[in-house]
Formats: sequence, structure tokens, C-alpha cells
Amino acid sequence: VEEFGDITLHERTVVPTNPDKKPYKVYKIKGDGLKFFYAQCIMGDPVDNIPGLKGAAEVAAYSILKDCKCEQECHKAVLDAYINMWGEDGKDRMLEQARLLWLVREKTNEGELIMWEHPVY
Repeated sequence: VEEFGDITLHERTVVPTNPDKKPYKVYKIKGDGLKFFYAQCIMGDPVDNIPGLKGAAEVAAYSILKDCKCEQECHKAVLDAYINMWGEDGKDRMLEQARLLWLVREKTNEGELIMWEHPVY
């Protein structure tokens, strides 16, 4: 897995067994690396009770991030989406969601966990 990674959007049609119901499409993002992490910041993670952006799911995350070529572009795109939804609270709300999603991998020399922070660029 490369550090930045990538995302792809997969679509499938579900045909209900009930003949009164119409077929419908289901979308799923698959990916890895930082780009997938930023997609999760938008989509949230219902298994872990992390809401992400209200009303945003796979299609929204993909459309926001598909053309991003680096972490800086992903961060800006996701932060803009949070600010558009939450105004001045958007940056803090994104920080909270990202910290819930980030897998802590490092500790300081004093043994404190290194939490996710907004990148500085």
C-alpha cells in the first residue's frame, strides 16, 4: 500500500425479490492509504458510530476526492466540505471525526499517543 493510496467507486444493481419493488443501485468505495482515510472522514463509519458529514455517503466522498493528487488537496477538499456544512465549527468537527477514524500508530518518547492533527502546509 502506498502512503497516499487511492479510492474507487463501485456500483451494483440490487434486484429485490419482491416484484412490487424496483431495482436500485448501491455504491461502495474501496481504497487504501490517506485518500481512503479522507473518504472515511466524509462518509463516517457506522460500525464504529462515527457519523462523518451528515447526509454524505460513498458517492459524495468519491466526487469530492476523486481528482485529489496529494494529501494537501484531500485535506483542503474535506475541510471545505466541513466548513460548508458547519461554518466556523467545521475545522473542529473535522478534527474530532478524523481523530476517531485515525489508527494511532505512534507514541511520543514519554509514551503519549500521537493523535491526528490537521496537516500544516
